[in-house]
Amino acid sequence: MELFQYEPLNLTENSFRLLMLHPGSTNAISCNIFEASLESDDKIPYEALSYAWGDIELSASITANGKTLCITYNLFTALTYLRDDHVSKVMWIDAICIDQSNVAERGHQVGQMASIYRGAEQVVIWLGPPTLETNLLLGCLKELQQRWIRQKSQDDIIQAQEQWSKMRQESELDQAVLIDQQQKGLICLLSETWFTRIWVLQEVSNARAASISCGRRFVQAHMLNIAAKLVGVIPDAGCQAVLDLLPDSLTQRSPRKSLLLTLLQKFQNSKASDPRDMVYALLAIASDVSQTDSGSLLSPDYFKTEKQLVRDLKTYLFLDLQYCGYVPEQSMASFLEALPQETAAILENVVAAGITSHVLTLLERGQKFSVNKAVVEKISNHEGSGPTKALSHLAQIEHQNFQFVLEGVEASFQFCDVATAQRLLGHFGDSMESNAHAADRKE
Repeated sequence: MELFQYEPLNLTENSFRLLMLHPGSTNAISCNIFEASLESDDKIPYEALSYAWGDIELSASITANGKTLCITYNLFTALTYLRDDHVSKVMWIDAICIDQSNVAERGHQVGQMASIYRGAEQVVIWLGPPTLETNLLLGCLKELQQRWIRQKSQDDIIQAQEQWSKMRQESELDQAVLIDQQQKGLICLLSETWFTRIWVLQEVSNARAASISCGRRFVQAHMLNIAAKLVGVIPDAGCQAVLDLLPDSLTQRSPRKSLLLTLLQKFQNSKASDPRDMVYALLAIASDVSQTDSGSLLSPDYFKTEKQLVRDLKTYLFLDLQYCGYVPEQSMASFLEALPQETAAILENVVAAGITSHVLTLLERGQKFSVNKAVVEKISNHEGSGPTKALSHLAQIEHQNFQFVLEGVEASFQFCDVATAQRLLGHFGDSMESNAHAADRKE
């Protein structure tokens, strides 16, 4: 059979592709791929798939528009379970709806991905084929979900615990066996590589509604977060951060955004098949990127090499590199690993220069700093306008991410003018006085 060839998208518009997954129950999977628009007044309802690519080898195939399209085995398995036996369904799936061989198109579509997930009727989170334990757990969660809907009490965890206890008492299984199987089922789901993917952050953050799919079992996504409390399993920090993003079907909310620097540090251990996606996947949920003139510097561009992107990222985060000194080429992994230390060192250089506007810019991007004795000494040795003026400017900064610690205040007095000393005393006089009293008591 002839191989499927993509028709080029109009990259000057908000166009994208959808697929119609045909019903069936055999190993042969077929679909039709067609172009659509995010701006259309007559939008076609669709679901968006969120899943782990797994092995990127294209070891399976489906029929698309009557031709052969090669896909990964993980995706083939997901489609086998997700298709209906009798009814077609319209979906958006990145590996199928984006021409992965077209570099320009990949960048264009990644730039629209937040809108694509936001426009979906729901996001389907695929957590792999089932086990006996996952089937049992999801069956119990489905029953709890239905009881909640009847009682209209989905926002009450106490009600959930009471219903969960009743369901266990009604079960034909031994209580100890049931609890053990439920815990194993949840541990199995939380161990899926989906939770480690960097892309899932924006996929679930932008979802209007989301469901968990494991095999042919479906349950509202937020039930997985509740399950952790009900079965006594404590997710690791990475899993919990993702669980906290899952939308509640009863709550309409805007995507939760954080500063880009915060996101890079918080999720540096997430995984991406392309290292550049460690940045691109976060742009749609970063609160500061789109609000700055430098936003275009980080726009998804797969013509840009990994090392070029790292340099552009440094340029954005660190004031055009003017305080960085020598800037070596780095891989994304080495940059993210060194980011906390590099951030602290650069902010120290900026503080030493005493340029308030630059300090405030970095503080607004999520960097935190404390002025101690060593920093004051560095300020005094800095070749600039002099320590008196620099400390005067810094003493006027009032920001939650910035503070003078006690030893920094005391060290500043030898360089301060009277007004600056009074300002520092006004901020820290009480703490210095209490510290002195404590020292007197020790004597």
